Amino acid sequence: DRFQSSKNRKAVRAELGYTDDDFLVLHLGTVCSRKCQHVSAEAFSKLVNEKGVKNGKLLIVGARYIRQHEIEYISKVKAILKKGNVMSRATIMDIHEHVLRFYMAADVVLVPSKNEVLPLVISEAQAFKRPLVASNIDGLPEAITDGEEGLLIPPEDPSALCDAIFKLYQSDELRVQMGNKGRERVLRQFSHKAMTQKYMQLVDKMAPQAPPPQEQVSKAAGAAAYIPPLRSNLPSSTPEPIPT
Repeated sequence: DRFQSSKNRKAVRAELGYTDDDFLVLHLGTVCSRKCQHVSAEAFSKLVNEKGVKNGKLLIVGARYIRQHEIEYISKVKAILKKGNVMSRATIMDIHEHVLRFYMAADVVLVPSKNEVLPLVISEAQAFKRPLVASNIDGLPEAITDGEEGLLIPPEDPSALCDAIFKLYQSDELRVQMGNKGRERVLRQFSHKAMTQKYMQLVDKMAPQAPPPQEQVSKAAGAAAYIPPLRSNLPSSTPEPIPT
């Protein structure tokens, strides 16, 4: 909230090189085959070439050039964009520590992964009231209800991803509606206050229930009043002599 209130969306977009007329599609996350940036690249190519979205722009954030397979995968994504003749409309950025400006600039946020748990990008996008298009896998439906906060699609399906993006492109009202519902959900389900309450409830449920204070006092008093038997009153451990 502090970031959004201190920044101007138009200025943020201008700093990143986008105009008011651009329709900005954001895919934020480590660029790797699991996150399926190649699917986003294919879907974006279809969006421009088949759907005619000439003001579309694609921003991929999260590239790193450390391991050979990472370098090869980024090259694969670029090759798809070049093949679709949309490389000039796409930008691939390295990993950034501060990413909030990208959400503010975006019109739609993509999470088309083929394998996920529950990525933070979903909650961050919802906090910025951005509609999501995400794969209907793993923990993602726990944060997105299809048709409410965004659209859920089959994984590794560029055509389905393209269609979902285009649906949001066609309706400013739908994007605003889903963005607002996403904001409501992240506050209701994943805010600091909500998560703290859930953890406390879980601890209360799992921890052994302590007896009421009065019962504890009674037990303590009973233990103090207990007097062990004297040794002389205990049975003798020496066996009796056997008659001869």
